Amino acid sequence: MGSEEFNQALRDWINEQTGGLLEAQADGLSMDPETVMALASTIYYRAKWHSEFNEAGTEKGLFHLFSADGETVECDFMHKGGSNTYYWADQFGAVALSLEGSGKMWFLLPDDGMDG
Repeated sequence: MGSEEFNQALRDWINEQTGGLLEAQADGLSMDPETVMALASTIYYRAKWHSEFNEAGTEKGLFHLFSADGETVECDFMHKGGSNTYYWADQFGAVALSLEGSGKMWFLLPDDGMDG
């Protein structure tokens, strides 16, 4: 791991597995300690929600990038009502949505003023 040959093989695999959906993100990917979390956060996981989102509830909004200048990009946000339990912890909040079968996907949101 860490060689340019390995890094290129990793980028090629990600692009193949995601049908090129993450090509821009994979372009600069290398396996040094600073990119391990970037890799973990771009895994293409094929699963269905236990209770699907209604496409009509999708709305445009601003996504705040992890950057020093506070850059934002406009993207689509899925919305869902329901009675999910929201967990509060020191410096972040989290909610889990059920997947078909027995899995869950956790969403964590840092408190205002927290980095990353």
